[in-house]
Amino acid sequence: GFHLCGDWYDVDNFRVWMARNCLNAHCHADFNKPTHLGFHATSGGHILAIYKHSVFEEHPEWFCFINGERRPSNLCFTNMQCAEYVAEQIANRLGHLSNCLYFNMFAADNQEFCTCDRCKKNSISTNVFAFRNYVARILREKYPNQKLAGLAYSSYLAPPKCALECMDMLQFATHDRCNHHKLEDPDCSWNRQVIKYYQHWAALGVPIGEYNYEFDIYLDKGLAQFTPFFSVIEDEAKTARKYKHILVIPEVPLSPKEGPPIEVGSVVNRLPICYYAQALWDENLTADQFLKDTAKTVWGPAEAEMYGYFTLLDQAWSGVKKHTLIIKNPMDVAASFLKPETLQKAHAFLDGAAAKIAAAQERTETYPTYDPERAKLALDREVELLKRWEGYVGVMRGERPRLTLPALSAGTKGPLTNGGGKLRNAKGEPTDILKEVVFNSVVGAGVVSGISKGARQTAIAHLFYFYLRQFFTSEALKYTHGELVATGLVAQLAYNGRPDEAERFAARLHGWGLKASMSDFGLPHGEAELEQCVDYMYTQPELKAAGERQRSRL
Repeated sequence: GFHLCGDWYDVDNFRVWMARNCLNAHCHADFNKPTHLGFHATSGGHILAIYKHSVFEEHPEWFCFINGERRPSNLCFTNMQCAEYVAEQIANRLGHLSNCLYFNMFAADNQEFCTCDRCKKNSISTNVFAFRNYVARILREKYPNQKLAGLAYSSYLAPPKCALECMDMLQFATHDRCNHHKLEDPDCSWNRQVIKYYQHWAALGVPIGEYNYEFDIYLDKGLAQFTPFFSVIEDEAKTARKYKHILVIPEVPLSPKEGPPIEVGSVVNRLPICYYAQALWDENLTADQFLKDTAKTVWGPAEAEMYGYFTLLDQAWSGVKKHTLIIKNPMDVAASFLKPETLQKAHAFLDGAAAKIAAAQERTETYPTYDPERAKLALDREVELLKRWEGYVGVMRGERPRLTLPALSAGTKGPLTNGGGKLRNAKGEPTDILKEVVFNSVVGAGVVSGISKGARQTAIAHLFYFYLRQFFTSEALKYTHGELVATGLVAQLAYNGRPDEAERFAARLHGWGLKASMSDFGLPHGEAELEQCVDYMYTQPELKAAGERQRSRL
């Protein structure tokens, strides 16, 4: 089945389409219609949580303890009084559901996990699932016929040390799978880890399901991009069968609700979504056969060209050496996905298809479903989707500008220093030039951050910041985020193979009165501390796939 996300563009028709394609599971279907289109409905979510601030004010001990304070962002998962309150909340919700096959429960969607003395004794995974066990036991007493599920997600992907109780299904969130390569590709470290998790969870004897993100890979301004990864989908369906997974639910974005349909995720990726749906129930349907059938059905006399086009893109997609998880920037991979020779062949296929469609304006016995008007509209859509990828390729090759910042005031000369009288006037107030410098800095940083979606941006510099905040909390309190990250940039430059720039940048920081090393902060910086810092960084998602050579360099 699918989890329909976003603001539900044309959702009623999409649900009917799901049913016609033999899908029988739907996350958040209509619970008031027990046999609605034949779907088994699943519900739940990030509900091992308390979202009422008044409860935090009354019971701060129920919430996570981080850096010496209680925070309302997440729970203390070893506090069973809190678990009883959460169970009562969920029980009230379950009382209103009449047609829910699996009810799933998992923690708030953030990385703020409690570090109190009790919670530190076990892993995050063990604490979260032990908490869920407690809640599930209470719910099982009240609703003995309701199937209860759990989710392996984020910081609790690994199996816990505790037993799994009242667990009718465990869903595994595949946000850490690489979507360019097959799951059992021996050269893909990310997917090898996913398979290990599958095997470890299966060993616990619990039925396993999947919660997948294949259509959330590349986003631009929140909009999904066309992902022609038919071979990856074929492999996904085969792997789910191999490991006997009982439920497969990928997210499908039905957004935006307003605007041209070409921007809606379910339209942009209509062919991969269609193949995904069919591959889940038809184990014999290969990606190659699906593309042949689709090309003939939709494009009729242009079937050879359109089959060649989609096969070309599918092979180019799987040939990308980079590893891509979810919610990434399409520019990260555009140039390696669409190389010049690939683009040349793609245009030749599309041009050839356009010529054949223009020449064939009648339906024939060979192509009984062919409609020239529909074929042209479908072809125009493919041309537009390819143009979007070409735009990213152009940016990465320097053929198109990335951004244009507003210029500083005309005629501004001289050093931008207090001594030069440029940053503040006689009253000590900011001058226009200072305001423009600050504005340009904010705009530039914002645009770069928006383009990259936070994907490993200066990862070492930011992990250094988090390291100081976690291990030297009181010492770091007096410094801002920017000051600590700036110090981390020295290590980032050195790691990136630019030691001379690192030295110059450190000198510049000292010139500004900022810190350039741990010793500048007055912190211990011997071998033990440096090893601790590196160990911390290599447990984080940004660096966990890096090898020993990169670790030694760091």
